Amino acid sequence: MAMQSMVLVQRMGSSLFIQNNYFRNCKNPMLSSNQGTDALGEGTFSGENGGIIKAYGNVIVGAQKIIYANAVSETGDSANAASFDAYLAKSADEKVPSSYKTVAGATSYDNFDTTKDLGVKSGSLNNAEDVPSVVTSAKGAGSLGGGVISWTFSDKDDSVYAIDKELKATVTNYKNTDLVSVGGTNAKIVSPDPTTEETKATESTTKATQATTKETQTTTKATQATTKSTESATKATEKETTGSDATTSYDKTSLSYSGAYTDISKKKDADFKNAKYVSSSNEILNAISSAKAGDVIIVKEGTYKFSDTIVINNAMNGKSGSYIIVKAESGKEVKFDFSAQKLDGANRGVVVDGDYWYFQGINFYGAGDNGVLLAGNNNIFEKCVFEANRDSGLQISRYDTTATTKDLWPSNNLIINCTSHDNCDFPEQGGTGENADGFAAKLTCGEGNVFDGCISYSNSDDGWDLFAKVETGSIGAVTIQKLCMLMATVILEDGTDAGNGNGFKMGGVDNKTPGKAAHLDPLNHKLIGCTAKGNYANGFDRNNQSGVVTMKNCISDSNKGNNYHWPLTGKPSALGYKVTFGKAIIEDCTNINGKVNITGATLKGNCKGF
Repeated sequence: MAMQSMVLVQRMGSSLFIQNNYFRNCKNPMLSSNQGTDALGEGTFSGENGGIIKAYGNVIVGAQKIIYANAVSETGDSANAASFDAYLAKSADEKVPSSYKTVAGATSYDNFDTTKDLGVKSGSLNNAEDVPSVVTSAKGAGSLGGGVISWTFSDKDDSVYAIDKELKATVTNYKNTDLVSVGGTNAKIVSPDPTTEETKATESTTKATQATTKETQTTTKATQATTKSTESATKATEKETTGSDATTSYDKTSLSYSGAYTDISKKKDADFKNAKYVSSSNEILNAISSAKAGDVIIVKEGTYKFSDTIVINNAMNGKSGSYIIVKAESGKEVKFDFSAQKLDGANRGVVVDGDYWYFQGINFYGAGDNGVLLAGNNNIFEKCVFEANRDSGLQISRYDTTATTKDLWPSNNLIINCTSHDNCDFPEQGGTGENADGFAAKLTCGEGNVFDGCISYSNSDDGWDLFAKVETGSIGAVTIQKLCMLMATVILEDGTDAGNGNGFKMGGVDNKTPGKAAHLDPLNHKLIGCTAKGNYANGFDRNNQSGVVTMKNCISDSNKGNNYHWPLTGKPSALGYKVTFGKAIIEDCTNINGKVNITGATLKGNCKGF
């Protein structure tokens, strides 16, 4: 078996036997959740229990790091019996001693490969050293007797991790009907239906890993993904509709998995029997404006251009258990392109002021302000991308300015496995470079909003911003949970650093208007299993947050400011005098390659590197 630029990830306390593989130019060939290379901040950053990999007869070339439990690795890393990526066996039938256990979960290897007949004969395996010649021979890899797909990789492919569109199309359109054998068992597959979804990658390459766990009222489970896109067409107007008594439930839950998912994400398009398919901008607008509870709108592949904001007002609602669904055609790229808009606070891409809407697989691109302003309640965005907008990619805040109390502000919204990147309010377009965050729940948002498994990178201000303002008062507590990775919030193209450049900015007020009353937010935000890496300023930043923020299983790595910035005192300009903040809780967190200020925090559990 040949593996190029591929990683084996072990999780959920399972056992995995890796034999006779050839790993070529894989940065981290083997990873186990919460231990070894993963624990150092270079892997999946999963919140799940780790598993144990038994490795034998593999060849590893061009790797950056691998740690064995019982031997010096190919990358020169010393053995680590406590925190390792894999156990290196001396023979295929060697049993892994029970003394080797996972860091998370304390699970030992179950030696399934030595006690069961897996149907694979040793004589049928190629030596790993022979794999390159086998793969590149006339017969090639793949189908018995020679592959039916021919593809030549270049040296450039070793360093480029973005999706190769041509190769993807070739593979996904392959319809060979004969699978001869798997594990010694005969099998036949006819016309497979590819369902693979990929993570978008740019110059600041970032990878999405699997998602995580709980939300607020609806506990859901999400598969790995984000969306990429192409291009399309037109204009939106604000219209009203009323809900109906739809009976199909779309908010079912499962507690049998550690990651988050929704039932909707698991459905194929064909499962939605009465779905409306749309393939033009006008069709999209008409379908949204007339939608009622239980309706499903499936957007065909393409880019759809809009010059005006699409407004879903507060009379356009689904129902509990009967969402209005707007999703991309399965496995296809869909972009809502608002780049014709000028930078202006009124020029949002989509405003969702209604309740119980569900969006999946759509790239919200190039809006003059937010890509999406999420102002309603109980909405879900899953596997969406917010790209190159002129303010925060997705922002949770009120739309109706007459809603003056927290109970009227957007609440219980769930953002699952979404990516927000390259959002910037360019000074040359009239912006400041200081407003475009990846994700924001700020100014006027209510309780119970959750970000789960999301990624933010290369935005001009912060990755996540939970800012409040004096005029409207405190916002609701926000949960940002597991596998919310952040890569390098960056300075602007002209080299300026107008934005704050923090990974996770945790709110509070900082009013600079003389004579305005001020307060400190007593919030209890939660950060669970999050990672901040390579940011221009702080990784995790208190800002002016005076509440008891809880951080658990978080990693902060190589940020230019403090990896963890939790001072005990500060002088918010809103108050004009020195104050003492409430102490944050930092539990089971890791600090890598950076300084900290944690005078205003309490360390608990197994914290490392502080």
